[in-house]
Amino acid sequence: MTKILIIEDQKGPLMALEYALNEIAQNYLPNLTQDVARCYNEGEAMIKTRGYDLVLLDNRMSYENQVELEKRDFRQFCSKLEDIGYNLIPFIRKTSPTTIVIGTSSMSDDELRRFERPDFIMRKSWGDAAVDLESILKQINEGVKK
Repeated sequence: MTKILIIEDQKGPLMALEYALNEIAQNYLPNLTQDVARCYNEGEAMIKTRGYDLVLLDNRMSYENQVELEKRDFRQFCSKLEDIGYNLIPFIRKTSPTTIVIGTSSMSDDELRRFERPDFIMRKSWGDAAVDLESILKQINEGVKK
């Protein structure tokens, strides 16, 4: 069984990532199970209590779950976001050294320099997410880890 955790706070990108997993991952990862964390604290708790083979990780998110706020007031929701998600990478590596981390941040390389790098980077827009995920899963199957 392959366990995947998606840590993504926004509904649209989350839907694109889930679609990509449903369309592509089944060809590479048999018996796939997937969990979703909608904020930093949920992601940290899930990583701590469950083992994952693969984590899809956004960088810009809030500490607390803001799903209801996103529905009510997107501008206010956006004001709660911080560049904190990639701070989980060292924790993931310490907790589960074999977990593969796929970053989904749309930030530039310059903006991401202050964080530990994920193993792979993928886009999370519709269409692009599936293309990138397939390329990454092919590399993983070939034993490539950046």
